[in-house]
Amino acid sequence: MQPSDHPIHVTVSDDQMSGYLTLRQRYQEPDYAPEMAEVRQILDIEGIRHGILWDRIDAAVKKFARDKETIHELLIARGTPPRPAIPSLLIYHPKIRALDPRFAPDDEIKPPDLGETSSSKEVSRGEQGNIDFRKRSSVLIVKRNMVLAVRRPAREGSFGTTVRGDMVPFETKQVKVLEPGSNVEERENHLVSTLDGRFVWNEKSFGVSANLEISGDVGYKTGNIRFPGNVIVKGRIQDRFSVWAGGGLQVIATLDCWDVFSGGPLEVAEGIIGRGQAQLRTKNTIQAKFIENCNVDTLGAITVVSGIMNSQIFSNARLQTGDRGRIVGGLYVVRDQIDTFNLGNTVGLSTEVILGVDFVTRRKIEHFRAVHQTVITEKMTLARDGAQSSDKKIIARIQELSEKEAQANEQIGELLPNLVVNTEAMLLVRGTLYTGVSIQIGDNQFLVPKNLNRVIIRFDSKKGAVVFEPISGTY
Repeated sequence: MQPSDHPIHVTVSDDQMSGYLTLRQRYQEPDYAPEMAEVRQILDIEGIRHGILWDRIDAAVKKFARDKETIHELLIARGTPPRPAIPSLLIYHPKIRALDPRFAPDDEIKPPDLGETSSSKEVSRGEQGNIDFRKRSSVLIVKRNMVLAVRRPAREGSFGTTVRGDMVPFETKQVKVLEPGSNVEERENHLVSTLDGRFVWNEKSFGVSANLEISGDVGYKTGNIRFPGNVIVKGRIQDRFSVWAGGGLQVIATLDCWDVFSGGPLEVAEGIIGRGQAQLRTKNTIQAKFIENCNVDTLGAITVVSGIMNSQIFSNARLQTGDRGRIVGGLYVVRDQIDTFNLGNTVGLSTEVILGVDFVTRRKIEHFRAVHQTVITEKMTLARDGAQSSDKKIIARIQELSEKEAQANEQIGELLPNLVVNTEAMLLVRGTLYTGVSIQIGDNQFLVPKNLNRVIIRFDSKKGAVVFEPISGTY
């Protein structure tokens, strides 16, 4: 070991992985400049023989010779650190890594590119830049065949070397690997989802669930819900929040409907309350205690306990209320049958019933009729304002509108034969059918002239008219 006051001084870190060089003036020798050979000799004395940075040493010696300024503890040797052994592990998709620290990759492993790196909790901003917290998503939705993770093979460890050439043993990292669970399949070291659903995990495994269960309300805490499977809401769906369920939707409390869709059955333990342009759509059946002020489209049947008030109901099946249920105010377009206790009320609130028609076809016809009317109006305006005109643009526009008019008429003509699909549709009122209720079955209309009790309203093909008759024991 060289003396501490030697002009060439070399030290080694406690972990033996770094070597440092200090150059200073020799006492009473202001023109002293060390040679590389002297530095080599000192390194040999200190036993430094691995990872020596000769370029840095050479530059330091030249700088000291030129400037005669002390160079203090310059790093001039680096040991080679050991590389730990890593057992087989999983590298997760970036969106999964954002969910929980346990999914974060080890510092020793560079994750593969598995797609988008955005968080599952996304927000949207309005035109003014304000965050719309209703559009957050509090769950991670995965698609069928999405790669959830890649299995990396085990990596062998390697020994390290100190700057003095001693071997440094490596360690084996302890990695906790979650096992693939339900609806996860391994394909050539890629773990993929076998269905559209929600990513779920616990202390031992991870998987994909076809169900989404929300323990409280759908509100600002959850954001809007869009899920490809079944959704169960144990609280309320608050006003102005939307829910889209590719499967069934079950709501334990009240549904304050704003924009709701379900591909499967919709079951609401309490009632459905709409606001303004509230829209509820489903491809399946609806069950609820009541419906108020809501626009409802369903391809399936509707069953309510207490009744429906001031709503627009469209069903390509049947509508039924409870034993004392009532329907008051609104429009009810039902393909097969309406079965209720009371229909209408004493104050004459407008209530209209249309039976036997396919409401989807009816909507399409209404659309093309609106297009037809718009075209006719514009043609009349051009004809009036451009009378005797030879303007080629006006002539071309009139020709274009005529073609649109013909197309709309053609579409309407094709749809009309498919509008009335059930001439045997009927209305059963087990209590009172109030005066003023408008009833249409197919193309035949009937305005209730007075209060009627326990009646069936149906179309009599022999008479070619809508008739009413008392409910018999058959019903």
